[in-house]
Amino acid sequence: MIGNIWFDSHGHFQRRRSLFEIGKEEFNYQTIRDSAFTVHLKKLAAYCDTNTNVGIGSCYGGATYTLPAVENFPEQRMNGDSLMIGTSRLFNNATVYACESFVMTGIGIMNASYAMAGMPGRKKFKDPVYKPVWEKLGEWNCYSGKKGAFEKPVTVSLQHNGSISCKQRNYLSYPKTVRNWRKNSKIQKGKL
Repeated sequence: MIGNIWFDSHGHFQRRRSLFEIGKEEFNYQTIRDSAFTVHLKKLAAYCDTNTNVGIGSCYGGATYTLPAVENFPEQRMNGDSLMIGTSRLFNNATVYACESFVMTGIGIMNASYAMAGMPGRKKFKDPVYKPVWEKLGEWNCYSGKKGAFEKPVTVSLQHNGSISCKQRNYLSYPKTVRNWRKNSKIQKGKL
């Protein structure tokens, strides 16, 4: 049976929904329940059970917040929790991890560090529309298909052998990280 599956993908914040992609296929809270979209994933599911860990490795893949209305777009919930539940069910009640915020990649990504919980430096991410993303920096949601429930948010890392693990401390529990977070996000008095 498969112990760990990691779907490494980009998140697309402008689509205003949690998702991950494989090739040209987009999996979101709606398509993950559609058998026409998941036919190839079901082949993997035959080798998964409640002991399997699935990582949705895209930014905002587990986002549960509602994005505010912007220009012609009404407010919209990201529905990352629904994506996680659907993914768990597809993979025979596997445990699913997905991030509320940015998923970073960098040196040390597979040495159980905080490499995937970092913060982007590009100017476009300073736009106020990203405020809910910055507020959830380093938070990963965990849905246990076996228990049928969400567990306490964690910060996820990858071991050297590719297995998914959870850090003992949340990314923003370190004073130095909080200082960097405030500097990079420029959050002061609730404003980005």
